[in-house]
Amino acid sequence: MRRSPSSPSSPSSPSSPRSPGLRSTIATLCLLAALTAGALPAAAARDDDDAVRAIVRTTWSILYDPERPIEDQEQALLLLAETSDEGLMEEEIPFILTKLSRDLPPAADEEWATDERILILVLRGILTDENISALVETYPRLSELGRTAALFILADLETEAGTRALVVQLRAHGWPKTEHTPFLDFYTEELTHAELILPPLFDGSVAGVPGDLVDNALLTFATGRALPPEIAERARPSRVARAATLLERLRAAEKEKSGLAWRFADDYWTLRYEGGLCFDLVGRLGKSEAAVEVMQGASRGLDPRPAVFAICSLLRFDVEPNADDLARTAKDPETRWLLFDGCEETGKSAHFPASEGTQEKLAESDFVHWLCHPNELGRVPDHLELMKTIRREPAEGETVATIHYVFRFRRIRRFVK
Repeated sequence: MRRSPSSPSSPSSPSSPRSPGLRSTIATLCLLAALTAGALPAAAARDDDDAVRAIVRTTWSILYDPERPIEDQEQALLLLAETSDEGLMEEEIPFILTKLSRDLPPAADEEWATDERILILVLRGILTDENISALVETYPRLSELGRTAALFILADLETEAGTRALVVQLRAHGWPKTEHTPFLDFYTEELTHAELILPPLFDGSVAGVPGDLVDNALLTFATGRALPPEIAERARPSRVARAATLLERLRAAEKEKSGLAWRFADDYWTLRYEGGLCFDLVGRLGKSEAAVEVMQGASRGLDPRPAVFAICSLLRFDVEPNADDLARTAKDPETRWLLFDGCEETGKSAHFPASEGTQEKLAESDFVHWLCHPNELGRVPDHLELMKTIRREPAEGETVATIHYVFRFRRIRRFVK
């Protein structure tokens, strides 16, 4: 149980046994005046340790006073969120959640929803299987941001009880309508509770789950050798159907395209990412006639990135890819290393064109892969040239020489009136 020196000694006794100093007393009076005026204390006051402790004590006194107006209690909770590093005690969890779920109106604006989320996250490390019920009772009245935090806290328990509670909330209320919630990271990092967390994501029992998030979760378990065969079999039909839909969208987007720039346009980049992700996953869920048919179609796409993942999936199915598709994706510097890696992973290295498997060619592809990151060039360069090769002989105690490849590249910017 985490306890801060300035946390209240018990839920019914919000004041601290230590008397605040002069600065804290002044800060407390300022806080009371600010609450009366409906404003938060100045940031400078909240940066002072003594003042923060005074704020926390005064905040608790307001929260425990049923006669205080709703507006004051809301302001007190906002302040508690801002001073959350002061910590809570385990027995205070039901009190805070009751305030959020019963005593105060639902979060009606973005600022209050953000602070509500922070308050829920304060429970991290304090919530246990024994007091999950308090969070579950609060969940329906939370804002979408608050629900995101609640799911995060349940996942952070890394227990079967926490995962079951999380799934119940998802099935009852759907996926939070915010950016992707991070709670799946707990399961994909530890690769645990696959039988509980994965099926609800793809069986249609949770409304509004983003398709690429489902694919990514399944793929992480699959590549980590932690995806149970029965779950892979159950997931296959829905993921193959999604792959077929993505293939249709890719075909429509690729019509009458030429050059490189279109692959990285804002209105297309997400589609090629989702296509490659899904095509990669399909090859790891087991072979079926429908899966082979979709992957054969996807391997012939104009965009080499989704195509190379489809080719690697065919290799996993022991289905011979088209020789022209192999040559095309091996020749393209963006996908060369992906194909090389896929051929090695599946034990089909002989399928990789030898002319594209030199160290220089693979170094070029690795460099282009780095350039394609959104934080770098964000795309394949229009021109790429090897300028110099530097060999470094092994130093004392080393046995292997290293070779450095120095490239220069250029992107042509096109301006359209």
